[in-house]
Formats: sequence, C-alpha cells, structure tokens
Amino acid sequence: MGFEKGEIPYTGKYSFEADPELATKAALAVSQFIMGSKVMQGRICTGDQFINSDEQKDTILSNFGGLCCDMESGAIAQVCYLSDVPFVIIRAISDKADHSASMDYDEFEPIAAERSASAVMYMLGIL
Repeated sequence: MGFEKGEIPYTGKYSFEADPELATKAALAVSQFIMGSKVMQGRICTGDQFINSDEQKDTILSNFGGLCCDMESGAIAQVCYLSDVPFVIIRAISDKADHSASMDYDEFEPIAAERSASAVMYMLGIL
C-alpha cells in the first residue's frame, strides 16, 4: 500500500482549503499590522524536514507550487478538516531557505510574535 507523492494518507486529498471568509478577514487583519512587509495568500507546503537548501526548496515548490514550507500548517489543517472546523493559517516567514534572511531568528521572533498577536486580536474583533 503506497501513497502518491504529496498525497495526504487515508484522505484521498493533496491539500486542505482554508475557509474563504476567514482567509479574507485574516488578510485584512494582517494588512493592518504588517506595514512594509510582503503579504501573500496561497498554498503552504508542509513536510517532516527542515528546508535549508535551494535544492530542497526548488523540488518542493516545483512539485507542489507552495509559497512557503513549514512543518506545522498541514497538521493543523488536517485536524480541522477531520473535525469539520473552518480554519485559516497565518505564517510569518523568517527566511527563504537560501541564506538571504535580513535578520536572525532571535531578532525576528519577538517582532513576528507581536505583529501576529495584534493581527489575531484584530481578526477576532471582526469575526
């Protein structure tokens, strides 16, 4: 018994769609607090590896067309899907897996946490 590349085991699916209303409200909330940063909406690729090379990144993005890669978002989406709970994922990206990060993680983390918390609180107010 095998699964195709990218197939989510025992679901027959290759991706989970965020709730459109939540995605719209998340984009609005994020735009209020992330001035000067790039805000994007789209697919997040999730796997069981830390992506830290151009080769890994290029393979994943060419096969699955995601905007970024992480190790958590797919699990969150799958649990929500199986529980019939609408969801949206908001990510703050610290690096492009290509050694071009403008700051290190220790510097990035408190900024991302503050902005993310502000965006989530704003979003809760408009739900």
